[in-house]
Amino acid sequence: MESIKEFTKGFDIEGRKRTMIPLYKTLPSEEPVDGRLLSPATLSVVRISKDESPKDLALRLSNGVTWDLIGLSKWARADGAGGMEEGMKWIDTIEGEVAAFVDVGTIYGGKSL
Repeated sequence: MESIKEFTKGFDIEGRKRTMIPLYKTLPSEEPVDGRLLSPATLSVVRISKDESPKDLALRLSNGVTWDLIGLSKWARADGAGGMEEGMKWIDTIEGEVAAFVDVGTIYGGKSL
């Protein structure tokens, strides 16, 4: 469980604060997201509101990663209470949100992460 705690701390700093946040700040905030451009995997992770901009969507995904990292860390600190299935749910959710963020960043930011 110690390695999971270290992962959550490291990913919050390196993955979210140093990568996701600077990128989302560069995304357009005036135009709405065109769901037709996003991958089916992204659309399975996140529901897009009618007037949501790429910047707002990316921020929402980044915030989701924050809360899921907190949940995973709490699970690890409780020595895996709820079993491995519980931990894998957190990991799968984080993985989906990060993939969706990359999709949005690649389409609207013109950068591949």
